[in-house]
This record gives sequence, structure tokens and C-alpha cells, in this order.
Amino acid sequence: MLLISVEKIRKKLKSHQKLPFILCLFILYTDVVFANTVGSSLDNFNPTSSGLDYVTVRSSKVLDAGHFSLGLFVDHAVNTIPYFQDQQNTKSDNSKAYNDGTTSMNLNIGVGITNDWEIGLNLPIVAAQQVSDQDSYHGQFAKTGVMAISLSTKYNLWHNSSSGLAVVGTLDANDIKNNPFDGLNSGPSFSAVMVADTKISSFTFAGNLGYKFKSTGEAAKTKDSTDTPVQPMQNEIIGSTAVQYSIPNTKMDLVWEVYGEKPQNNDVTNQSSRVSSVMETIGGIKYHFENNLIAHAGIGTELMHSINTPNYRAYAGVYWIIGSKEEKVVKKEEVKTALPPPVPPLAREPDEKIIVQDVLFAFDKSTISHPAAKKNLKKLGDSLNKKPLELLVIDGHTCSIGTAEYNMKLSRQRANAIKNWIVKEYHIPASKIMINAYGLTRPLATNKTPEGRKMNRRTEFKIYYQK
Repeated sequence: MLLISVEKIRKKLKSHQKLPFILCLFILYTDVVFANTVGSSLDNFNPTSSGLDYVTVRSSKVLDAGHFSLGLFVDHAVNTIPYFQDQQNTKSDNSKAYNDGTTSMNLNIGVGITNDWEIGLNLPIVAAQQVSDQDSYHGQFAKTGVMAISLSTKYNLWHNSSSGLAVVGTLDANDIKNNPFDGLNSGPSFSAVMVADTKISSFTFAGNLGYKFKSTGEAAKTKDSTDTPVQPMQNEIIGSTAVQYSIPNTKMDLVWEVYGEKPQNNDVTNQSSRVSSVMETIGGIKYHFENNLIAHAGIGTELMHSINTPNYRAYAGVYWIIGSKEEKVVKKEEVKTALPPPVPPLAREPDEKIIVQDVLFAFDKSTISHPAAKKNLKKLGDSLNKKPLELLVIDGHTCSIGTAEYNMKLSRQRANAIKNWIVKEYHIPASKIMINAYGLTRPLATNKTPEGRKMNRRTEFKIYYQK
């Protein structure tokens, strides 16, 4: 049993970091209502453990080392319950009117182990269920409580500034007893998924494809010890896709997803109008607050009349991405001890200033190999050819990933690489080009979010024309 001091709770709730303790209390609550349930284990709506993903579809991004994500989602699904009837009445399974509703919650925790690896914990919870038709045999939950404990791990295999590949492994320990869809005394299931995503302008496209290995048990029994009209579901092919549109000049994204599962045995039951393969879609908004909070809200519906898919679904949730205290202390010390960077020798303001975001280099590299490099430096080349040049100052900046010493070295190497490239491409004398390395000391935005770190990884060009 977990014990927690009332005085400790009171003090913590008075502090500015209230959300983690509220979620801890919520975990204690879920332990109290931990219950054996009867019904479908197909929990289709599964928000991911990390706030860097979409909603249920995973991205290739991972949490930075020492960062973690806390998430809480609530969704209400209408008409999800399958009815198994060998009688004449089949209206409940096909009716679009409100016949049953299931309210679920998902508690999600993600932790960045390294800059390429994160682990996660998901707790799907049945909070409430209402069923109007009690006459037919159907697959509702007998009690509220935790449905499963899901442990996941994601590793980023490759990425650049716009695309990425990752692999995800998930272990689900089911807590639903006497579940006809998994069978009696079923074991945990394991999923292996490949993740790919790419950004084109304001749109991001993602795809997840994998396989779920299930340890099914023998056929379940009804309360009167007769066989249920359901066979345990075998291994499944799982897949999903997402499109995200980032609305320009706002902190809001529009997200659309389609996700589904296909079991190897399609004939799970012949006594329901619902099919075994699952396909559902959702669409909603995602809003990024300043304090690393990300809010979600949206609606969804079934694309196939599948077991446990809803006629209608509404969801809302929030993620909080938090950096480690150790990192914050180190950053303050690094900034204090960093040597003052050099300044341009000219006292006047530059005649022109150009900022190019970090699309010139591959991650952790200082060679200009990105295919978009020439396109992004074209504006600089046009400016250099306008008038006779007196001086070009190149300032290199990085985000906070890595130590201050490492970032200072990397920014200097990148600025020097750009200098050599300009000398070669535009035949500017090297004596008219000066480089500065600022590392992480002059951020434009917060380093606590991926978007902010992307803005901070940049190169600034200050152009002085001859007077």
C-alpha cells in the first residue's frame, strides 16, 4: 500500500508545480478502483505516452534525455458494445441512436533516456459505462478500473530537419479477466511497430505499421458455464496514419488520424453484425501553451462497423513536457562561465541581416550536405551581389542539447563551413568574412520544446556594404 503525507500534499499543491502531484493522486485513485472486468479488450483509442506524438499515432521524435512527459486524456464513445444474439433482435447493434456509452481515461508517462531513446507507461482506465439494452447478451465491462498496464519503448533510427524513422516496442499486460476476446488465462501481448514521418511546408505526414503478438487463452465461459459466442483473437496486423497541419503564425495544429487492426482469425464471432477488423478515424486540434502544456480536443467515428468502434467519439487531453532540474542548473552555470563572444569590428548596424534556420546541416554534423542548402542560401547570395561588400559576419547558434563547450565548438565548425562554402560559391575574399560562435548562449526561443530548439539552431548573416 502506498502512503502519502497529507501535509506533504498540501505543501506541494501550494507550489507552482501542481500538475505532477495531481497526477500522482490520480494514480493512487486508480489503484483503489483496480478491478476485474468482463468485455472487449479492444481499446481502440490509445493516446501515446509522449506529448511529441500526434494523438494515437506515433511520430519519430523522442523526448530529450532527462525530459519527461505527463499526459491525461478523457474520451466518451457512443455505441461501442457488440451484441451477440442468436435471436431475432439485432436493433441494438445497428442503431445509431444512443444505446450505450463508455467513458475512458488514459494516464500517460514518457521519459527521455537518451536523445534517441525514450520509454513510456500507459494506463487505460474504464471510468464509467451506461447501457440501456440489458436484454441481450453483450460485451460490456462489468466494473470500472484499469484495463491494462502498457510499457513502451521508442528508438529514433534516423532523422534530419524534416523527416525521421523510429521503431517502437510495446508490452501490454491485460488486467481484464474472463475476457472472451483474449480467452481465459491469457498472457501479455507484444507489438513491434515501424514509424515514419516527414514535414512538407506546414503539413506533417506520418505512418505506423506493425504486428501484435498475442498470448491468447482458451475460450471463455458465460456466468452459467456455457461457451461464449466469441473466439479469442489471434495475432494482429496494426497500422495507422496521421496528417498534421500547423496553422501559420499561431500555436495551433489540426490533426487527422486513421487507425486500425486486423486479426489473423477474421471469424471471431458469427453472432454479431460487427466485423473483427477495426478501423476508426479521429480529427481535432492541438494547442501549444507557453509553459510546455499541449492541449488536445477532437471527435471521431468508425470507418468499419467493428467490434468496439463507436458511432461517435469525443476526446480531450493535455500533456506537460518537463525538463530535468539537473539540466536547468547546468545551463545556468554554463551561461555564467561562458566567455563573452566576439563582436563585429564595425560600430554601425549592419546594412542587411539574414537568418537561416538549421536546414543546412544534418543532425550533429558541420558539413553542408542538406539538399535544401543552396535554396536557403540563395537570398544571401543575391544580397552579396547587390553592392560592393565591406564585411560579412557569420554568427553560428545552437540549441541546448549537449554541453556548452560542445555547442560552442559545433557552432564555430558550422560557421566556418559556411564561410568556406561562400568563398567557393560566390568568390568572396576570405578576408572579408568574419565568423562568431555563440553556441547556446543567445537563444531566440525556449529550449524546453522541440519547436523552440529548432528556432535556436540557426545561422545569422550580417552584411556591411562599402560606404
